Amino acid sequence: TGQPVARATKRTSSNPAPATAAAPAAAPKAAPVSAPSSPADVILGGRYRLLHILGEGGMGTVWAAEHQLLKKLVAVKLLLPQQLHGAARKRFEREARMAGSIGHPSIVKVFDLGHREDGAPYLVMEYLKDESLADRLETYGALDVAECVTIMTQVLGGLAAAHEKGIVHRDLKP
Repeated sequence: TGQPVARATKRTSSNPAPATAAAPAAAPKAAPVSAPSSPADVILGGRYRLLHILGEGGMGTVWAAEHQLLKKLVAVKLLLPQQLHGAARKRFEREARMAGSIGHPSIVKVFDLGHREDGAPYLVMEYLKDESLADRLETYGALDVAECVTIMTQVLGGLAAAHEKGIVHRDLKP
């Protein structure tokens, strides 16, 4: 589903690993289900104002959004138009509910699942602000072995927790 498998963490001397949030990753920009004249024109569920696109995965576009009452930054995933019908939509909703139950430090927290006025589902997740692994590799090049081990330990821990809940990740990326 393109869900992040590892939380973003700051690099410090005690934590040399770069941020490892697998999604949202930089990707070509795409419009939401029905393109608003401005993202600020879209408020989902009466609570989440879309701000800007963070990235796009195989199933949806991820937006930065603000909870209007709490003034809290969140990430909102909207299904791509071609995914709105059939098995993809059902899988999105089912996996969103399951992802919200994992509760692992390397898995992004899921706060809400809702439906737009046009019936398209959306998923509200914790906003991870840091460098992605892809950005880290592009900026600094190859990782040393210790960094690889630290990152893969986090990723595999998150995947194991997901697998224990019956979730198979279909869109894992750096």
